[in-house]
Amino acid sequence: MPQRVRLHQDVTIVDVSHRRAELAVEVATSTGGRGRISFEHDDQGAMSDHLTALRRWMHLGTPLTYVWSDGSGALIDDRARFEHAFGEAGYL
Repeated sequence: MPQRVRLHQDVTIVDVSHRRAELAVEVATSTGGRGRISFEHDDQGAMSDHLTALRRWMHLGTPLTYVWSDGSGALIDDRARFEHAFGEAGYL
């Protein structure tokens, strides 16, 4: 049976912290709700890159989409991906 994929759009990052191999991300929804997302990395380079992206999104107030299923999840900057796909930053 396929896993159910869920998503939540227009979340923003309000805090990012890290400890050892875990990144903890506090997010706010467009309706004022709050949530916490954890990411684990075995590779320090991958964790550093992820931390940099998360902090950039937080400081810019980037609206993100959170996609998850059993045991796996991701925060995605949909707007940047669409703009890249269409080759024009002003397209949207």
